[in-house]
Amino acid sequence: MADDELARMRRIVAEYDSLEDPEQRSEFLDIRGYTRGSLAGARRAIAAADRPTPGEPSSRAPRRTRRRQGSRRPAPVAPPGRPRLRRRGPAPRKVVITLRIVVEFP
Repeated sequence: MADDELARMRRIVAEYDSLEDPEQRSEFLDIRGYTRGSLAGARRAIAAADRPTPGEPSSRAPRRTRRRQGSRRPAPVAPPGRPRLRRRGPAPRKVVITLRIVVEFP
């Protein structure tokens, strides 16, 4: 992307961000002929241009990843001849309804 086009996008986004009133922002977009989507696209293009390329050396030192010590305990082993214990939820409750109807005829 050309530097002058990127500079134009930066200027338009900065000018839009400086407006606080929603009506002024809408008028700004109408006058310039932009939509909110095109403005979002310009922001993405600016962010992509500001990102350093992979071959470009970074100004900060490379990060080291820390390794947690003792993060995993070994799985418990059941004694021989005994199956492993499995955790299950509570057994479903059985509901038994008994109804006794007594009818007496004279």
